[in-house]
Parts: sequence; C-alpha cells; structure tokens
Amino acid sequence: MRAGLNVALVFLLMLAGCGGGDSASSAPAGGSSSANPAAAAPADVHAPPGDPSKLPKVPATFDAISQMLRDRFTEPVVRNVRVGIDTTTSGISVSLTGEVPNEEIRQAVMNEVAARVEGLKNQDFNLDVAGPIPMLWNFDIPRLDTTSAIFSPDLSLTVTRYGSIFETATGRRINRIASGDETLIESIAMSPDQKLLATGTKYGKIDLWRLPQGEFIKQIKPQANETNDIYKIAALAFTHDNKQLAAIYRRHGEIHMFDLQTGSSRLIAAHKPNSEPAEDSDPYTMVISPDDKLIATIYFSGNGIDIFDINARARKETLEPDNMAPEVLTWSHNGKFIAAGRHFRDPDQAVCVIDLATKKSTYLRDEVARSNMRGLALSPDDRTLAVMYDNSPSAVLWDIPSSKEWQTLDTSKVSPATDRNDAVAFSPDGAVLVTFCGGQRPEPGIRLWDVSKRPGSTTAIAQLPARFDNVPTRDDRLAQAIDTTIRGPGDSTRIKSLKVEALPDGSIKLTGKVHDQLDKRDIGWIAESLHLSDDPDQNAKRKVINEMATETTYPAPEPPIIGK
Repeated sequence: MRAGLNVALVFLLMLAGCGGGDSASSAPAGGSSSANPAAAAPADVHAPPGDPSKLPKVPATFDAISQMLRDRFTEPVVRNVRVGIDTTTSGISVSLTGEVPNEEIRQAVMNEVAARVEGLKNQDFNLDVAGPIPMLWNFDIPRLDTTSAIFSPDLSLTVTRYGSIFETATGRRINRIASGDETLIESIAMSPDQKLLATGTKYGKIDLWRLPQGEFIKQIKPQANETNDIYKIAALAFTHDNKQLAAIYRRHGEIHMFDLQTGSSRLIAAHKPNSEPAEDSDPYTMVISPDDKLIATIYFSGNGIDIFDINARARKETLEPDNMAPEVLTWSHNGKFIAAGRHFRDPDQAVCVIDLATKKSTYLRDEVARSNMRGLALSPDDRTLAVMYDNSPSAVLWDIPSSKEWQTLDTSKVSPATDRNDAVAFSPDGAVLVTFCGGQRPEPGIRLWDVSKRPGSTTAIAQLPARFDNVPTRDDRLAQAIDTTIRGPGDSTRIKSLKVEALPDGSIKLTGKVHDQLDKRDIGWIAESLHLSDDPDQNAKRKVINEMATETTYPAPEPPIIGK
C-alpha cells in the first residue's frame, strides 16, 4: 500500500437511478426525463464552445467532476466515462476511462478535466472512441453475479442467476431474492408480461416471484426427491400468453407444463426413456413457439433439435441437419424459422437457420475460428441475429436476408456469460442490444449498444429502457441471512419483525422490533459482518443503520443508599 492517504474510488457518471421511492410499483415509471435524456449520444456531436482554462475551477471530487462534464457535454455524451480519483501525499491523480462518441469529444473531455480540476497532479486518461456500434450505457455488477443473466422483454430489468434484480437503465440493484442457498438456482425464466420470475432449483422445486420487487409468491409442484441432483430443473420457459410454465427435469428430460392459475401440471413428453439411466449433468435449452403450440429443445448429449407438440403431448419431429450438435437456440418472432448455434463434428462453428416449412437449412459462418456459443437473439423484425461466443470477436451480428455479417464486437468490449441462451437480447423496437459481460475486465457488467443503424431497421432511436422510480431498493437475501444467523438453533422469539433496506449509498438500514437492547446490538453486529463479507464489490460505504425498536425496556437501577 502506498504511503499517505490512498483513496481509489471509481464511479459511473449517471444522474439518477440509485434512489427509490416510498411505494412500490409493478410498472416502469418511464424511460427518460429532461434531466436524464435517454437517447444515445449522436456520433457527430461537437465539443462545447469556450476555453476550459477560462472557466471556473472545480474540486477533485466525484460530484464536482461529474457535474462539470454533464454541464459541458450533456449526460448522453459522457454517460460511459468513468472517473477515478487517487489522493496520496504526492498529489491528486485523476483517471478517465470509457467510451465517447468521437475524437473531438475525446480531446475536449481530457482538456476540460486537465484545465479545470484543482490540484491535479497526474493525468491518467485512456478514453476510447465509439466504433460502428456505439455503447449506449454500461454498469458494473458484483462478481457474485457473473454466472449469467436474463433480460425482460423491454430490457428494463436484468436478473442474474444469483438472484439479483437490476434496473437496467441505471444499474441500481432493486433486490436480491431470498432464494435460500443461491447455488441451488439451476434455471430461470421471466414471463413475457414481466410480472413473474420463475426459478428452478437443484432438487426439483420451482419458485415464483413477483417483479420488479422480487417478492416470493409461491412454490409449485416440487418433485419428491430433496437430495439427488437428477431432479434438477434444467430449463424453464413461460408461454407467450403468460398462463403456463414449461419445465424440463434433468432426470430423463421430462417436460412438464404447469397451469399458473390452478397449479395443475401435465407431462408433455420425455427426451429419454425410463429404461435409460437417469442423467444429472445434461444442460437443456428450451424455447416455445410464438403461437404456444410447440416446444423446441436441445441438450448436450443430443444430436439435433427436438420439436414437441404441447396439445398432443408427444415428440413431433427431430431436426438434424448435417449431424448438428446444437448449443444455443431461438425461435423467430414470426414463427417461420428456428436458429440454432451449432457445433460441427470438426472444429468449425456456425449458426444454422432452419425454415420450418421447407426444412431447408442456411448456415451463417465465416473463416474466423470460433469457440463455444453462449447466446442467440433475433431482432423483433427477424432480420438481425446476434451471436455470443467465448472468444474474439465475442459478439457477431448477422444480417439474415443476406446471410452476411453486419458488425462485430471483440472481447475488449464484450465477454459473454458462461451459461447458454442468457447473454444477449434486443429491445422491442430493435434499436438497442444488451449483452451480459460476466467476464469483462476490469469489472463485469451489463452493456447496452446502439444498433439502430442495422440493415433494414426502422427509424427508431436508441433509448435507455424504462425506470422503476417508485420501487424502493431492498435486499431480501441479506435480510434472510441475518434472520437465519440471528435466530439460529436458539430462541426464535427474540426477533419480532425484521426488514433490511439497501440504501443508494451502499449502506443498509435495519427496522423492525426485537426483544431488548442486547438483541438490537447483536443484530447490528451480525448485519455489519454479513454486509461486509457478502458483497465486497459494491460501494465502499458499508454502514449499517440500526433503527430497530425494542419490546422490553429495562428499568434504570436504583441509586445506592448512603451509609449502607
């Protein structure tokens, strides 16, 4: 560690998004405001007039520098600029990293900081200029959340396999669901109307949660075994009418459909006969046709795409073009074709687009050596296909009508998730692409891209997703951990009620009622310990504000009697 005061903190230049209201809402509050414009910064934006050296100086603080840059360049232009401040005995160092629209703005931002920040000793400026696909917005996520994530249809919510729910437009973590042992979340799905989240566990249980807040609703149809991995829920998918939930059990690949109103279930079919040994490791991917009549699945040891008829409760067909071993899968919005990321028996990789009427296959591939595919997403008009790979370029966007690549994003900008079909999605108007970058350095994150200029696209303007301004921030997972630790095997009556609220500055507030002051003190200590160790990548302000009420007040001791 360097001598002297060493404060190395990094933040994103964003106006809002960490605050919450007093009442919850089940719908977004809207995408933008005059103070926080949601449109992407135009590539031809120019530097503001005026000599920075003749403008007022600002202190070397986060708030002052961020406000200075927003006032001079507007929030969309500097949205993806990171400012780092390192204060030591030798002076103040300021770093700039991130992406700006063009070279003129890059030079202007650096000159602005160099000329106006008081006491600036060292300048560590490393800004990138946006490429053909400019970054609309990005935010960091804790390393605990780096496995994979899914996105709501309008991209307003991002939910990770760790159970964290993020407001995509701001990066605010709304909640972490209280799912018990987070390692037991094996599969995850969101309803098309964005009201429900389903999580499947290692031991065959399916939990339903209300969005966007993440409140637990109920558990549906758990299988009988509580200890064996063969009962894992390998895949989940909602029907497009939001009325049913499909689940695949890893044992023999059984597909069950659950009626979300009645809770009843029916077996559709199984991938493997009961005579075969039960399987505990096969990963499955499942998509449902737009008319909710068919289910398409792939799995690791399979050789094609299995199509199941839901009403007939039977396998309809298996598509096996060129001995395909598919990895990822998506169904077109018009229902006419399926795209599958495929692995040939040789090292080559390609995407196979299958016309369901003619069974004709078209292959999207080039001469670049690819690694495993992790995600596929089709634009709403079914013209552009985004493919996520393990290696560089990590994201490739294909123009379906011409079977040609449109653009690529390399590993310096994108790194995909490790799980299948969870890494990428388009906005409803097709102008925004979101990618999950779990392996990104220096920090894993979520990144949104302006793809409004893709071939055949409409005149839609790339905008940030809607926000949930009336939904307060909370942390049910931490509350559950504190509650479990406090209660333990002892007296469960000590805690009458407990609520843990996650505040925008990274601290948490405890409210509720306990038996006495000793219980309040102990809960505060435990909360501080868990808060520090549970999420170390989050904000450095790790305070615990203990506002719990006590049920018992001990009387003050009587004063001693003189002479006795």
